[in-house]
Amino acid sequence: LDNTNIKQNEPKAAVKAALELGLADNNIKFVDVGTGGLTAEQLAERNTHGVPLEKIQQKIEDYLPKAASIDLVYFDAFGPSAQADMWNVNVLEKMVDLLVPAGLFVTYCAKGQLKRDLKSLGFTVESLPGPPGKREMTRAWKGV
Repeated sequence: LDNTNIKQNEPKAAVKAALELGLADNNIKFVDVGTGGLTAEQLAERNTHGVPLEKIQQKIEDYLPKAASIDLVYFDAFGPSAQADMWNVNVLEKMVDLLVPAGLFVTYCAKGQLKRDLKSLGFTVESLPGPPGKREMTRAWKGV
């Protein structure tokens, strides 16, 4: 999750979708997909929570994703217009590598470019009704 201010009920739709797919609730994990290609210095400049550069550097060093180990990615980065670095194909490719075959990707973003990028990476993409205040959201399954 990219948003450190996430509220407890925000991933509800993603968790519900995972449970409907038959995943056990103890198999649902929330995992950060990394830095979005930003350096620790760039992240420190952007952070509004007062996290020191040294702590950001340590978190980056400690982060070692395991390929094909995640069932569900609930991607809650700010939208592409506010945080374009988090929506580039390189970040999405990392998620492809992390997801198990038929793994699920869910986000509130419904931009056409995101859907095209996901399809180009082998995802099956669908639009769902969004939460209050949002017309639609995106759900995608990794190809098997």
